[in-house]
Amino acid sequence: MTIDSKSYHVPPGKKLDLSEWPTAGPALTKSKKHYQKLLEKHVKDLSALQQLHKNDARLIVSQIVLDELRGLKPTYPATTPKHLAESKSIRKNLAA
Repeated sequence: MTIDSKSYHVPPGKKLDLSEWPTAGPALTKSKKHYQKLLEKHVKDLSALQQLHKNDARLIVSQIVLDELRGLKPTYPATTPKHLAESKSIRKNLAA
């Protein structure tokens, strides 16, 4: 099914009186049943494409997260004698 868009094209700068243009074009399908089948096929095809895009989007987001995590340089604070004493005190209280 191909629609000839040239018949609907208005050149730039040209004024258009819509009352002079027909509102209906040629039939694009043979029957209502044919239209329903064609519509079902298009919906199925578009759904498949949409699923591909969803999967691609998930992979892209996952790749961005992984790249950011790889770029991190985690550092841990140095343990001071004060922190060590506090940790020992907490452990002792928990064990009691």
